Amino acid sequence: MSRHWAPQLKADPLNEMGHRDLRRVIYSVCLVNMLRVGPMKQQLRKWLPTPVGMINVYRKQLAEKQSYLHTSGYFRSVSEGRPCDKDGANVPWMNYAVVSFLKQRLAKDMVMFEYGSGASTAFFAGLIDSVISCEYDKEWYDFVLKTAPHNAKIIYIAEDEDGDYCRTIHTTDLTFDLILIDGRDRLNCIEQSIDRLTDRGVILLDDTHRPAYQVGFEALHKRGFRSLTFEGLKPLAKKMHSTTIFYRDRNCLGI
Repeated sequence: MSRHWAPQLKADPLNEMGHRDLRRVIYSVCLVNMLRVGPMKQQLRKWLPTPVGMINVYRKQLAEKQSYLHTSGYFRSVSEGRPCDKDGANVPWMNYAVVSFLKQRLAKDMVMFEYGSGASTAFFAGLIDSVISCEYDKEWYDFVLKTAPHNAKIIYIAEDEDGDYCRTIHTTDLTFDLILIDGRDRLNCIEQSIDRLTDRGVILLDDTHRPAYQVGFEALHKRGFRSLTFEGLKPLAKKMHSTTIFYRDRNCLGI
């Protein structure tokens, strides 16, 4: 869900973020990705702790068009103040690793329900058959509705807990290949979603780095689901975020 980026479209994200925060983002992305590669560890230990080494990392990530921060679309998202890829196309407000994976696995015969709406709605509608989105924020609902793709239906339901919001998925007779949970009352949304999946259906739960959602992991594992977690930088963010896909055998994503 991407409700918070719209008011920032005319802002200068680099000024708001600050160069110190931007450096921290660059350093963390470099370290996380490079330290995972065995042959790089010894080389990094030799030069990275030095001031010159740190300046080189900073400079290369800023200047080289093939750096991850450029190719993922992160720098463009910061520049434009919205979730997007390197070409400016809408992407969900989820980490770039899971977005890349979904781009490769989604197909035109899939039907989706999402708790939350925004850039994700346009992204998924462009890659699958149809999307139904449930939105609790009336102002954001009105904004998204104006630009919703023809194959996307947006439903407004006021926020509550274990009430109508999480049960919006039952207002249709459809079953879904994908259910994205990225709105409110997420644990109850998980419970209501399980029986609305197709045999090949999967659940995507965003922000699974939050400890509160571990209860959801336990509930889905008990129902026979396995989980695959993607971690990385999301558009406009300053730290790592996680998204988890819960799946069973013969699922629509081929996991």
